[in-house]
Amino acid sequence: MYQKVGRQSVPYKKFSEIGVLIAIPAMLLAYSRTHHGMLHLLLTLCNLYLVLHAYNAGFAIGSINKLLTNKHMLNIGQVSYGMYLYHNSMQYYLTRYIFDPIWFSIPFRQMGFLAKLEFHAWIIKFPLYTLITFALASLSYKLVETPVLKLKDKYFG
Repeated sequence: MYQKVGRQSVPYKKFSEIGVLIAIPAMLLAYSRTHHGMLHLLLTLCNLYLVLHAYNAGFAIGSINKLLTNKHMLNIGQVSYGMYLYHNSMQYYLTRYIFDPIWFSIPFRQMGFLAKLEFHAWIIKFPLYTLITFALASLSYKLVETPVLKLKDKYFG
């Protein structure tokens, strides 16, 4: 069976099978040398299965399609490039100038069972930085990207 891809028709079942035959040995070789090799291999194979299944189903898998067309997921997709752009600098400046000075001034040894938090700042940092980065990326999308995209459409569309 052939499927139209771009300007060419390709046998998509054979294409998928060849991809798997090439990918599995490459992954085994790469992940056999890492500490968490089997876990990474399992996750990679699951991702490969999902991609190939979506490709063979014409990207119309019910539950995955519902998830990916959810309005909140679409919003994340719109601002994801901004999140990618800002996350490293946000993490650096927030950690260096705001979070660490506050965190290191907290007397954890006097806090009983919460003393364990002293060495696990990521429990606070990860959700906090994610929310701040999402907010900055949303602002950037509305104030920078949308006007630039409108100009692009006006002059080059």
